[in-house]
Formats: sequence, structure tokens, C-alpha cells
Amino acid sequence: MKIKKEFDFLVEDYGLEYLHQGFKNCYGGHWFIDTHSYYNKSGCFTIHDLPQRGEMDFFYAKRCSNIREELCEQDIRAVYPEFRRIEKEVYSDPYEELLTKSVNSWKFWKPLKIQNQYRDLMMKTLAETIKMMIERDGKFFGVKVK
Repeated sequence: MKIKKEFDFLVEDYGLEYLHQGFKNCYGGHWFIDTHSYYNKSGCFTIHDLPQRGEMDFFYAKRCSNIREELCEQDIRAVYPEFRRIEKEVYSDPYEELLTKSVNSWKFWKPLKIQNQYRDLMMKTLAETIKMMIERDGKFFGVKVK
């Protein structure tokens, strides 16, 4: 799992717990969601991965839970300016140029390949941002680690 590998530093370096869960039949349909939660007593950071649609969402909750809706207390995109910086960096001009070229070439495998590149870049950028937030503040997205 790329997500677990990319964020394992939270377990190894900062002592957070990790929980992977899969939830079926979400959002009123047959959607499957993988959740990757990193947590301690101060809170829970969860990555929602919706592989069928290629979407990832990021949430904070006061505690870890085995109920998906309880993991979604606070949408990180709506609260933290750091996340907007990450999205701006990931959606930079080279990415847009590559996407435009691929879509215009009518090769259907290329947009999927770019989508995977976007996901990889998003995870790497998010991991680096979390490391900077921890160094600067001793916490990231509401989860205290120091």
C-alpha cells in the first residue's frame, strides 16, 4: 500500500498508532472506501481513499473509530491553509500541461497514468508538509505529537 508506506514515518518516528479499514456500500451506493488512520490520544488523522473514483479526502477526528462517519469530524481542506498550498503545488502548470496533452491525444491509458502520478505527488507533498508542521508546531492537522 503506497499510502501506508508514505506515512509510516508517523508510526516509526512519532509513535502514532495506525489503523487500516475498508468500508463497503458507502455514499448510498456500491462505493468502497479504504481508510488509513494515524492516531493517538490527541486525535486522529484519516485518509479516505475512494479508488473507484481516484479520490482522496483527509479528515481529523477527536478519536479513532471503526465507524466511518465518526472519522470525518473535520474536513482538513476546509480548515488548514497548508492544505491549499499542497493542492496548489500538486496542480502546478507542468501537471496541467501534461494532462492537456494526454487528453488531447485520445489515449485513454494516459489520463489514468496521470491520475496515479497526481495521487503519488499528493501523498509525497502531504507527507512533507506534515513533517514541516510537526517540526514547526509539534502537531499536524490537530494531532499533537510532541
